[in-house]
Amino acid sequence: MLTLTEIKATQPTEPTDAVKKADLWRDQANADREKVIAPDYSGVVYLFDQNGPCLCAYRGRAKKPALLVRYKTEERRDEAAAEFLNGTMKRKANSRKTEERALKVGDVLRSMWGYEQTNIDYYLVTRLVGKCSVEIVEIGSKSHSDEYMQGTCIPDPENVIGTPFTKRVDGDYVRISSFQSASKIEPTVIAGAKIYSADRWTAYA
Repeated sequence: MLTLTEIKATQPTEPTDAVKKADLWRDQANADREKVIAPDYSGVVYLFDQNGPCLCAYRGRAKKPALLVRYKTEERRDEAAAEFLNGTMKRKANSRKTEERALKVGDVLRSMWGYEQTNIDYYLVTRLVGKCSVEIVEIGSKSHSDEYMQGTCIPDPENVIGTPFTKRVDGDYVRISSFQSASKIEPTVIAGAKIYSADRWTAYA
């Protein structure tokens, strides 16, 4: 995974006219904010300060932000920006070819999305379907609030809260909806138990 500094240092490719048009609109909407664009133009983020470090992020040529979030620290904001851009680059690369399914029953997927807040949803792979699909179900989380409208959470695979549904897989990536995707998270296994790293959520509405 590239850091935000490494992404900034990478020379972008020549954008298409459609990308230039969308980029101009977004630049105007985010005037005077630091801009960092993925080298393949799969995503762009704007960094600014508004009562704290903030991030406005777009996928592809979208004019509606995929993320508009305020963070506790600049370091966490920059990590989130790098994670977002690495994700858009990975999805664009994968869209050119379909990767072999890299999921198995019991795997947990994470979806991070939101507008003016960071929502975290988790899904559990319950069944492999054919050669290219999986059945997944939404699961709950164990959440902790460490300050006003912010906190951390980890998946709770024992707490099924949704109805199973089937989705086509690209590697370890699943498209949940037009605005939401999910990918596998790797736990640390200690004495046979799966330990998941905490994800940070915010609830600014």
